[in-house]
Amino acid sequence: MKNQGLIKQEIYIMDKIVFQSEIEKKAVTLLEQCESVHLASITEEGYPRICRMEKVKADSFWELYFTTRTNANKVRHFLTNEKACVYYDYALGNDSVSLMGKIEIIGDETVKKEIWNGKHERRLSSPGIG
Repeated sequence: MKNQGLIKQEIYIMDKIVFQSEIEKKAVTLLEQCESVHLASITEEGYPRICRMEKVKADSFWELYFTTRTNANKVRHFLTNEKACVYYDYALGNDSVSLMGKIEIIGDETVKKEIWNGKHERRLSSPGIG
């Protein structure tokens, strides 16, 4: 009986991959072409604030990882209100993706080291404007 459950689970995962919608495929392809995306947070006053973020890692078109300074305004915004919007497009086409969801601030050093590639170290060490 245990094996039967595992087989069903594997079939479900395979079906999801095989029958992935055309929109999802386009979103993945589009994200692969983008080096940066736009990330919107909500300020303490309730206004949206949009900034360009370099894409550090993407496990799918809906799970993206960014790096920023811990004292950045957007970090403060997300600690107060985790709602976010991510938008990306490709300049040579008319396609774009807009995702709404919640941001998770990752404090786990193991995860940070896994996604950190050192590419952004100089930018993150500068004082910036938030």
